Amino acid sequence: MHESEDRPPEGFEIQFPDEPFEMYVGPHYFIHQNGELVAGFRAKSQHGNSAGNVHGGSLSAFADSALTGFALDLVDQTHYAVATISLNCDFTAPVRVGDWVECRGSISHQTRSLVFIQGRMTVDDRLVLSSSAVLRLIQLRRD
Repeated sequence: MHESEDRPPEGFEIQFPDEPFEMYVGPHYFIHQNGELVAGFRAKSQHGNSAGNVHGGSLSAFADSALTGFALDLVDQTHYAVATISLNCDFTAPVRVGDWVECRGSISHQTRSLVFIQGRMTVDDRLVLSSSAVLRLIQLRRD
């Protein structure tokens, strides 16, 4: 399925087009909306299981991508990378192939090198997954 077939809502753009894994498991889209960064992806058959639902691993990968994207949005992306230290996902409702899935995040605490963040994944207004992560900010060397 090509980007146009994903049918993202207007304004959503791929944030990491040069990241092979992001493109393989997504693609994942982002938009600044009402003062916050929102992530989204179209659930396709490649994300599904034999029951026609989206596999939990696909949703976990999206949660990791979204929360990492939210953390990177806070810092100068040319000077920092983000590594996931821990990721917890609580699945609350199924996601069907064809659904547009969105994630919003909030940072509960930040230090010089760590970001503690929560995410809420929804289909329409229905909560499908809650997540939390600890992310490490890694300062890139300036060459």
